[in-house]
Amino acid sequence: MNITAGSVFQRSPNATYQTVAGEAIVIDLNTGSYYSLNETGTWLWENLDGRRNVGQLAAELAVVCDIPDQVDMVESDLVEMLGDLTKERLALLV
Repeated sequence: MNITAGSVFQRSPNATYQTVAGEAIVIDLNTGSYYSLNETGTWLWENLDGRRNVGQLAAELAVVCDIPDQVDMVESDLVEMLGDLTKERLALLV
């Protein structure tokens, strides 16, 4: 799958999560597998609303992290994370 700045994702309806100590624990309801997300991954997970594209999310996260001049780097990181989440069928391309 080719993920671009214009790609829009949402959380899979077959996944649920709980945030513990600032990190999300995501559970695949089909397999029972657990996934732990770091702080950045948790922010991404909580913002996968099916409305904003990867570029918009990267710009928002760069501001949140106080690195607004590094949107390209943030976008690259998000693309990598989204690749992992889609591979595990936890995030879906809208």
